[in-house]
Amino acid sequence: MRGNFIANPQSPFYQSDLFGKIIAYVGSNPKECSLKEKGNRLVLRFEQVPDIRTAVEKLERMMA
Repeated sequence: MRGNFIANPQSPFYQSDLFGKIIAYVGSNPKECSLKEKGNRLVLRFEQVPDIRTAVEKLERMMA
């Protein structure tokens, strides 16, 4: 599963609590997900997401 973030690095999103949670989760779960820069955007990638239910569960854990 992949998620693309807003391309504008000056966006207030990057100073938000939500983005802070994402960074913390990625840092604590490097085997499960990664965050990489591709061109002018960030891409969040999760490994082993076979269905929507699993995707929702992973995203909910990240936001907890």
